[in-house]
Amino acid sequence: MSAAHTSPLDQLAAEEIGALVALIEAADRDLTERGLTRKGEPRSLLELRIRLSGRLERWLKEFGGTPASRLAWVDSLSRAEAVSTAVRDEVAQGKRLVDEARQRGDLVSPDERGDT
Repeated sequence: MSAAHTSPLDQLAAEEIGALVALIEAADRDLTERGLTRKGEPRSLLELRIRLSGRLERWLKEFGGTPASRLAWVDSLSRAEAVSTAVRDEVAQGKRLVDEARQRGDLVSPDERGDT
């Protein structure tokens, strides 16, 4: 929750990630202690461990908990900032053009036309 992109609304996602990590650690301990197979066949816990790992990966991507997902987040912020800057520049240019047109007398304000 200390990451720059998180907010209090992310608490549930962080808790889910923590629960998955705890389950994976427990499964890993059991698999280490009791082995990967039983009677020559893979244990069902091994399949569960694989599914938990995939679920954790998906949550981490959603949460910005992987290098690639953090890079994507930074990239989207930088694009948003670039768009914001471009819009501000366009608005400022538009205001300058309107002011120049008014100074030349090419543009009359509604007050000068008598519009109500």
